[in-house]
Amino acid sequence: MSDPRSSQVTPEDVMATAALIDLPLSHADAQEAADLLSAWMPGAVALSTRMQSVQELMPAQTFNSTTGMAPHELVGATG
Repeated sequence: MSDPRSSQVTPEDVMATAALIDLPLSHADAQEAADLLSAWMPGAVALSTRMQSVQELMPAQTFNSTTGMAPHELVGATG
């Protein structure tokens, strides 16, 4: 992912990342990891974009504390 906008992960990207944690990796293993990550990237980018979208946010329902209340006391309870 030399270009941050690209969804392609290269074996060189994998090797560079592996080197950061002293993980010895063969070129064949780096190629397999790059292929797998490249396949996952479009979905990951789409999910990230969706999660950052504020248009689809809905208000969260909150509940007040009902600790120690019997079920029949919960009706109309305000906390």
